[in-house]
Amino acid sequence: MKKGLTILLALAVGILPCAGCTVREDPETALINYMNERYPDDTFTLCPVQLHWGDPYECYCLDFKSENIPDRSIYAARSLKDREYKYDDNYMKYYLEDETVAYICEMAGKYLGECKAYVGYSPWEGTLPSSFPTDATAEDILNSGLNSWYTVYVSPENITLGEARDIFKEFRTEFEGHQFENVSVYVYLVPNTELFEEMKPRMDSGSQHKYLERCSRVGGTSD
Repeated sequence: MKKGLTILLALAVGILPCAGCTVREDPETALINYMNERYPDDTFTLCPVQLHWGDPYECYCLDFKSENIPDRSIYAARSLKDREYKYDDNYMKYYLEDETVAYICEMAGKYLGECKAYVGYSPWEGTLPSSFPTDATAEDILNSGLNSWYTVYVSPENITLGEARDIFKEFRTEFEGHQFENVSVYVYLVPNTELFEEMKPRMDSGSQHKYLERCSRVGGTSD
C-alpha cells in the first residue's frame, strides 16, 4: 500500500512521467540543450537579464549571445502544444542574414545598378520551428513566411530618379514572380555618391533613419 501511495504522489507532483504525458524537464536546461544540439558549431552564452511570465512548463523562452553572430540577440522558445513540447528560435534568420540581403540586392541591382540593402523583421513573428533545416539557403528564408522587409538604397552614379522609378517596375515583376510570403522590398535613391559610400553594412532601422530621410523613394513591392 505504501509503495502504491508513493508512486501516486510522485505522479501528482510530476516526478515520474505518466502514460501519454510529456516529461516535465527543467525548461532552461531543455532550451540550452536544444540550442547546443541544433547548432553544435556555435557557442552560446545566456544573456544576464531574462524576462519570463506565466507557467514556465507551458511556455518558456531564453535570450542568448552567439559567438558566431555576436551582433544579434538570439532567442529560443519552448511551448507545450497538444501534450508535446515544440521548439523554435530565430538563429537561422540571422545566420543567413547576409545571404538574404545579398540575394535581394543582387536582384535589384540587375535593374537599378549598384545598391546596398538592409533587412528588418517583425519583433513578434521572428522565429522558425525546429523543423526548419540548418542547411537552409537564402531562398529558404525568403520562402519561410517570416514577416520581413528589405530596404534597398540605390547609388545615383548612373541613374536618375525618373529612370529608377520606370525600371523599378521590372524589378517588381521579377520579385513578385518568386511569390515570397510576407516579404516586402522598398527602394530609395541616394542623393549623392558620398552618402552612398558612407552607408555601412548591417545598419539597424535607427541608424538608417538619418539616410532614409535624405533619400528619394523609388517604389515598394507592397504599394
